[in-house]
Amino acid sequence: MDVQILMKGFGEFEKVNPELAKQVQPIFITIDPERDTPEVVGEFAAAFSPRLLGLSGSPEAIAAASKAFAAYSAKGTEGAGGYLMDHSRIAYLMDRRGKPVVMLPIDKDYKAVAAELVKWVR
Repeated sequence: MDVQILMKGFGEFEKVNPELAKQVQPIFITIDPERDTPEVVGEFAAAFSPRLLGLSGSPEAIAAASKAFAAYSAKGTEGAGGYLMDHSRIAYLMDRRGKPVVMLPIDKDYKAVAAELVKWVR
């Protein structure tokens, strides 16, 4: 749901600010590289938007990214259908130098995400 809200908010921002939106690159980074191969992550990202870039990598690279972005994740218990991942819900807006600007309100709705993008992307 979070990625859906994020990308719907980005889509609204893009409709109103197409030139500014060209300067924004939405990125999804997996927290489960065991299952999320580059192909799987690419399909997942494409299901939300052709603009969303999906990233995977080695467990070490994902752990380093999680640490850098203060993200939490843990593998849940194994069930009949596999396992789920427990994780934090964070979407950052980063500036052109890679510094965090604001956490986007994916816990609200897409309109709140679009409003934050309008506020911060210049």
